[in-house]
Amino acid sequence: MVTKCLAIISALLLLIPLAACNPSTLLANPNQPPQLINVILSDPKTFNPVLAGDKTSADVRTMLFDGL
Repeated sequence: MVTKCLAIISALLLLIPLAACNPSTLLANPNQPPQLINVILSDPKTFNPVLAGDKTSADVRTMLFDGL
């Protein structure tokens, strides 16, 4: 009886992620361009990659210049 109950509960738990997959939310909206939002703790002290000594400036430098 206990194993049957555990099997039903585990089957229901495995179905929960499937309910979260809604194909309509995965469609692209052509009116809204893609965005990447990244939170930083403070303003960068400089945008100059040579002078970037703090973590925030280094993170911003990475986002700006590594793709070039």
